[in-house]
Amino acid sequence: MIFEIWRGPVGVGNPIYRATDSAQASNVGSNLRLTFDNLAVTSVVHVDETAGNNTYHLTARLGTAGDSAAMVIGPITFYGEEIDVS
Repeated sequence: MIFEIWRGPVGVGNPIYRATDSAQASNVGSNLRLTFDNLAVTSVVHVDETAGNNTYHLTARLGTAGDSAAMVIGPITFYGEEIDVS
């Protein structure tokens, strides 16, 4: 999965963060049985030092050509807060 944080509209604004997370599933043996790490957590931390009233969007997309699906277990949560520097 490729996770991106955009300042402004996706595809029009500026991508300010990008991270690639490897899949949590793997093929086992020659019978292609999948095993999953259901306890894996992906977290993203980023500080944008741009002043002003900005809108941010988090996107998650497949990063491997030919893949057509991914299983997401649990919610995807995105939040932000203003840091008081005074």
